[in-house]
Amino acid sequence: MKQIYTICYVSKANPNLTIEEINTIFELTEENNSLHNVSGILLHSLGNFFQALEGGEKFIVDLYENKILKDSRHSEVFEIYRRNIAIPVFSNYLF
Repeated sequence: MKQIYTICYVSKANPNLTIEEINTIFELTEENNSLHNVSGILLHSLGNFFQALEGGEKFIVDLYENKILKDSRHSEVFEIYRRNIAIPVFSNYLF
């Protein structure tokens, strides 16, 4: 069975983001995750983002540490968990 790696976090959205910019984030996330066989969920509510990512460990860690954590569209990133999982939770989820 193939190992699936997951990282889940919450963060504070940049208060200057417009609804159009937030919608663009959702669209690009869906496109990029589909291209790289990443499943997960991205939510925005009350000025916060919540995201869970599932996929290959190297790709997920690189995405999180080198892109997500450095993205100025959010701050105060709080990592909820980071670990291997046996069964992906969001494999059938459509963004």
